[in-house]
Amino acid sequence: MRPHRPLPPGRSGTKAEQEASTSVASPIVHNRLALISGAAAGVVVLVVLRRRRHSAPEPFPAPDPADDLRRKLDESRALDAERDEFEAGETPVDQAEPAGETVESRRRKVHDDARAAADEMTRREPDTP
Repeated sequence: MRPHRPLPPGRSGTKAEQEASTSVASPIVHNRLALISGAAAGVVVLVVLRRRRHSAPEPFPAPDPADDLRRKLDESRALDAERDEFEAGETPVDQAEPAGETVESRRRKVHDDARAAADEMTRREPDTP
């Protein structure tokens, strides 16, 4: 057990009447105040919950996957028709006539052009400042 601290001089250890209670209200008033504040809080909670339930926006109906697929199918049919129309104007590779030049003659021409460009660069005199 702890030893008691000595009281300051002039104090007997008991509280005076005016120091005994910090509140003027009786316990009945405290109980009624607690009951009223609890009821008010309950009413506020109910009002908030009802507002949320009534003001909740209606969710948008989910799009029907079948409608989306139908729309995509219609778009692809339109693109297919455009592609067929475009390809009708082209000549297929297997039906195309060969070009006038052969690969070897084209290669020779490119090589000669490159050689001529290189010779021209070497023939130029360097610029003198």
